[in-house]
Amino acid sequence: MPSLAKAAAQERKARIVALAEKRFVQNGYEQTTVDEIVKEIGLAKGTYYYHFDSKEDLMIAVSEKLILETSTKLNAVYNRRDKDIVWRIRNVLKTYQDDFYRNKGIWRQVYHWRNAMLYHRVAHISAQRFTPILEDLLAEASREGKVELPHPHEAAESLLVLFDLTSRQLCAKTDHARRVRVFETFRFLLAHILSEECVPQFEQEWKEELVSTVRR
Repeated sequence: MPSLAKAAAQERKARIVALAEKRFVQNGYEQTTVDEIVKEIGLAKGTYYYHFDSKEDLMIAVSEKLILETSTKLNAVYNRRDKDIVWRIRNVLKTYQDDFYRNKGIWRQVYHWRNAMLYHRVAHISAQRFTPILEDLLAEASREGKVELPHPHEAAESLLVLFDLTSRQLCAKTDHARRVRVFETFRFLLAHILSEECVPQFEQEWKEELVSTVRR
């Protein structure tokens, strides 16, 4: 059981992260300052730097929080042993992408071209969390003959790259017809890598509205 001092520090850090997430979504990552966050939460600046080395580290903490939340949801789907493997794959993919849409206010900041180093750090964390879940599902589907994949680990990594590339493309496109083509290509590739029955019906709002409010 953590000491009272450690518990208080964890609670304080969580408050900083929650406020930062709110401000990054409202005002943008570039426009939000550490001074603003420290002042609003009522902390000494030295206390902030006890927890975080920089504003980038704070955005990493926000991203890790969202990645952990998504990972928890994916594991819940993964553990639905009452469902067949195709259902589990389909719903893991759907949950993964729908959570991207739900948290687009943060991810549009991470995906911004100015934040390349930040993006690479977050992508590494994301891959560590999500690759094992998808790999295990693909390996099971391969054993059952539901998909034809020679190497589940590499297939899982490739699928995550595909999701990532599609998200980056959608965040960069302003023309609706172009976004629809990107999305349809994404579904086409998923169906050919896995099978048509493994491709989920993603939320219509994600398809239509994902980048309508992104900051370019």
